[in-house]
Amino acid sequence: MREWAEPVVGSLVGAAAGLVAYALVGTDLRKVGAAVRGADPRGRWLWALSGVLTISAQTCLIAASQYVPVAIAVVISAAVPIVVLPVSVVFLRRTEAVGPATGVGALLVLAGVAGLVLD
Repeated sequence: MREWAEPVVGSLVGAAAGLVAYALVGTDLRKVGAAVRGADPRGRWLWALSGVLTISAQTCLIAASQYVPVAIAVVISAAVPIVVLPVSVVFLRRTEAVGPATGVGALLVLAGVAGLVLD
């Protein structure tokens, strides 16, 4: 990578491909417009913000490979759920149900990170 355009274009192409794949497989395209129009306006803004933040994070991860080894950037990226879990419990404790399945998922993420680090 030599310029910022490469990570940005890569992230946008990846996001577009993911959106197309989801639209083709995961939803009824005839109902999408009505569902978006009928959604809470605040929820639509938060949904759009989460998309922008996700694509920005992906762009930064791709750009990070210019400065650190890809293996290190991937390990840091893979460990994000371990940070998100406690934060969601603290801030969303009334609405976020954390049960045994979530704990097992966290252990699987930790095992994956350990596998990446020890490999």
